[in-house]
Order: sequence, then structure tokens, then C-alpha cells
Amino acid sequence: MRNHLLPQENKGQVLVIFAISLLVLLVFIGLAVDGSQLFLNYTRLKRAVDAASVAAANDFRRASTLDEMDKAALEILNMHQIDTQTVQIKVYMCDEVNNTTGLPPGDGIRDPNLATEVPEFYKLCPASGLQKKLIYVRAYENSPTYFVSLLGIQTIPISTTAVAEAAPVDLVIVLDTSGSMGRDSTGFNTGDFNPAACNAANNCQPLRAAKDAAKYLINSLYNGYDRAAVVTFDAQAHTRVQLTDNSGDLDAASAAVDSQVKLHYDAPVNKLFASWYNAGTNGRFNPVNPEDRDNNGDDADPKNSPAADSTVCTPDGSGWFGGDPNSTPPTGIPCDYSNRNDAFDWDQDGHYSDDTCADNPNSDYCKTTQWIATNGPMSLVSTCSGCGIREATANLVREGRSNAVWVIVFLSDGLANMSDTPATYPYVASTGLGIPSIYPNGFCGGKIDVSGTGSGLNYWKSNCVDWDVSTRYCINNDAATCPPGSTHLTGMASPPYSVEDYARDMTDRAALTIVRSDPPDPSHYNPSEPVGNDIAIYSVGFGDIAALGEPLLRYMAAVGDDGDRNTDPCVGAAAKQSCGQYYFAQNASDLLPVFQDIASRIYTKISE
Repeated sequence: MRNHLLPQENKGQVLVIFAISLLVLLVFIGLAVDGSQLFLNYTRLKRAVDAASVAAANDFRRASTLDEMDKAALEILNMHQIDTQTVQIKVYMCDEVNNTTGLPPGDGIRDPNLATEVPEFYKLCPASGLQKKLIYVRAYENSPTYFVSLLGIQTIPISTTAVAEAAPVDLVIVLDTSGSMGRDSTGFNTGDFNPAACNAANNCQPLRAAKDAAKYLINSLYNGYDRAAVVTFDAQAHTRVQLTDNSGDLDAASAAVDSQVKLHYDAPVNKLFASWYNAGTNGRFNPVNPEDRDNNGDDADPKNSPAADSTVCTPDGSGWFGGDPNSTPPTGIPCDYSNRNDAFDWDQDGHYSDDTCADNPNSDYCKTTQWIATNGPMSLVSTCSGCGIREATANLVREGRSNAVWVIVFLSDGLANMSDTPATYPYVASTGLGIPSIYPNGFCGGKIDVSGTGSGLNYWKSNCVDWDVSTRYCINNDAATCPPGSTHLTGMASPPYSVEDYARDMTDRAALTIVRSDPPDPSHYNPSEPVGNDIAIYSVGFGDIAALGEPLLRYMAAVGDDGDRNTDPCVGAAAKQSCGQYYFAQNASDLLPVFQDIASRIYTKISE
């Protein structure tokens, strides 16, 4: 019978092989465990050092000493549960510290010692004229080992660095001042709301809460380093505080919010003459300027006004043409004087006359020329979002500093229902910027399509609101420069290009910087599309109606986040939910926390 047992010498070989294999296996297990722990410790240290560099950069903005920056960095490490007894940390700045005060900024010349101590940071610093305020943080730590310690290796050194930029901020706050921002004011729901009283008392609500939040944001900046501007928009945009107005005095900018930001007087639709509201084949009134019913941009409408106002339609107490509204000159509609807001029955007595204006508390509004001098056309729509973003961008392009971070904070309580017009943003042929005269009422569309042919979108019928934001139109002179997926239009006096399209184009001009991808993706990117101005945009939707305008506000935040309209953090987010750089504030009490959070995000950035 054959013996199948191993020879004695073979048993010894198996034990040796097993022992060696076990030792190798233990070494690999030890390396895997210690490697994982080393990676976790490095990740934890890297995250802490990134945060520490931001903290040090914030201190740099406050003109702190390097020692104070070191302490700020150490505090952040402690917060991240890093044992600062075992970690060595060092903070560097490009400029030599001022030899007299010991404080930054220094002499504006790159510190030569950096060339030997931290050459990688030295290369990032400009040789002179140090406009960039860079902070470099380097940290070392000995990461303990476990299994590998059996081999005599007790610790493994790890190190990491971070560069933060303490750039000055040029901030433009854009506030919606349309009439709905007075909805919580006394008398708002009593008919023709005149905001004069609450403007004088500075207590129009919720505009007052928005102004307080804006002042908080301005007051969180640093005098002599940061600058702030304030833009308001309603039927048009106005710069209330310019960046250059407060180069060294942010207190003045904050005070100007109270004195310069006023609630807009929205024309009262309930006081339009019924026959003016819908007169014959003219269709519904023009909400941008009710005085202009033939859509040519002028109050005097040839069909609706006699050649000689004073002889044919004398304000004799009746104030009516009388008869057929479709006749020439028309009859049965109010007199249409070129120097009166006579589309409105101010005292609700059924007719218009000069006496009505003279006796009415709103007499100033009867004089079209006087009203336009301070308010523009007496528009019944007053949320020109595109106007606001366009005016804010113009401020930064005109006055923003090249070494500053450009930021727009945009607040609206509604959805866009108006655009710029040739009167508010005149066309300049040499630059190609502005609204051409063929669009006298901007991009509110034309009159109702009474022919029934379906030509054009009837924005007048929907008070200029574009409810189909999924379709984007482009009216660029060169179709090759249009956004991907948009429909190019040309040669149309009343194109379906809408106030929403206009606001998105103004957003792109402000912030779009990514127009190509790798690999090329023509469905989402167009390398021929012009790039914007690399402005960071934070948008705030305020109140229930603002939720209807969220597509635009979220578009602003998406492009203003990283310059790319296709990387939207809000994709899939529910309505009335903050996401990315978009914030939703339901009530006035929510505004201050929103602006506090924005303040914490705009000041510094990790550069490396």
C-alpha cells in the first residue's frame, strides 16, 4: 500500500513558506491600514489648511500682522480638531511687512526671502505693484503609524499648502423697487397707492427690510479696501450710489441706501379709461406706456389724436372725442394729448380735463413731460430685471478695479415683465450696444394679433411676461454668436424675443466666461459666443411671486457661480428652495440671514 503522507522534510518547508507568507500578508495589511490612515490624515489636514488660509486672508483684509494671521490659522486648525501641538504652521504674504508699523501692506515689493523659503509661492507673487493680496499657508504634521510601527517607523511626515487671495471687493447691490415692494405698507390695498408718504418716512415695507439687509452687507465690507454701489430697478434702472462715490467711506454708501432708494409709483391700472383699456381694433393697451397705443414710442398717436389738439378736442368738461373709436380721427375715446397722462381717469368722474389734474392729489402725474423727467413713461409694468443686471454690469465695467473681485447681489420680488427701451438705453452704433429704435417699447412684443394669423407672441396680452422660458430667442446681428439652442431672429419689429431673453442676455454679458468644452459639445457650448465680465452673481427671490421668476434668478446664480450656464447647482431643486448662489426668502425676516450668508461667501477664495 502506497504511503501518501508528506515526507518529514516537506512539512518543514510548508511551515517556513507559511510563516513568510503570513509575514508578507501582515506587512501588506499594515501598509494598507497605515496608508488609509495617512490619506485620511492628509485630507483632514488639507481641508483645515484651506480653511486656515481663508481665515488668514480675512485677517489680511483687516490689516492684521503676520502673527495675528498665524493665530487665526491656528484657531481654524483647532476647530477642525487638528492637534496644534504636533502641527507646524506658517503664514506668508507676498509683500514685505511695513518696517515702521509691522503691518501689511508693505512697500509693494515682493519679499526676496520667499525665493528660498517658499519658492513655489515666490513664483506666484508679482515682482512689484502687488495688487494681488495673496496669503500662503504651509503646514507639517507627523502622522502616527500602527502596523508599520512594528518595523520601527513610528510616524510619517505629511505636509500641505494653500494659497488664498484676499482680494478687495467691488460690490453692486441691485434692489427691486417696483410697487409690489410696498405691499406691506399702510394703504397699499386701497386702490391707487401713492408711496410718497412711506418714502418720506422711510418705512415702505418690505422694501425697508431689503434696505436694512443691503446696509448690513455694505457694513460688513472694509473701509478703504472695499467699495459698494447700489442700483435700483423698476420700470428702468438707476444707479443710486456709484463705486467711486465711497472709495474711502462705506458709511456714506450705507447712509445713501436710506436716502436714495425709494419705492416706485406704479401707474394705477384701475384708473385707466375703459375705452382706452380696449379700444376697437387697437386691442389691449400698451402696458409699457399706456399713452402709446400705436407702438411707435410716442405719446401722440396719429390715429388717436387730432392734428390740432386744442381745436378738435378741447378739455371743456367732457374730454371725449365721442362716437366711433375706429374713425379717423377716432371718437368715443378720451382725448389723447401729447403732454398729458390722459389715459387715466384720475378722479374717477368718467372724463379727463385739465381741471381734473389741477384738483387731483396726483396732479404731477397728469403732466406727462413732468412725470417722464423723473420717472420715465408711466408704465403699468415695472420689473425690468434685465435693466438692473445691465446697469450693475455697466458700473463694474466702468469703475471696477482690475485687482478686485466683482460681485453683484440681485434681489427681486417678482418676475421680469419689462426690458430697457431706446429711451432708457439708447443704441450706440459704434459699440452695437443699446436698444435700437425699431423696438420703441423694448421687448414687450407688439399689439394683440387681431388678424388671427398667429404672427408673433402677444406679450401685451400677458402684460409682457414670457411664460415659455424653455424657448430662448436671439437677435444678435451675427447668428453665429447666439447661445446654443436658441432661435435666431432677424428683421422683425415685434419679435418673440422677450423681456426674459433680454435679462438672460444681460446676465451672460455680466458673467458668462465658459463658451467651449473639451471634448467639443455644440449642443451646450458655442466658442463663437462672446464672453462676459467674470462677475460673481448672487440672486435672491423674495416672496411668493418671486418663485414664478425663479428660472431667471437661478440662471443668474448658475452663470454667476462659475461662468458656465450648464453647471447649475439648482438642477432638480424644488421651487422656493435655496441652491448654489440662489437664495429664496419667503418673508422680510428671512432677508437678513440670507445677506449674512452671502457676506460670508464673497470675500475670499482659494487660489491654489
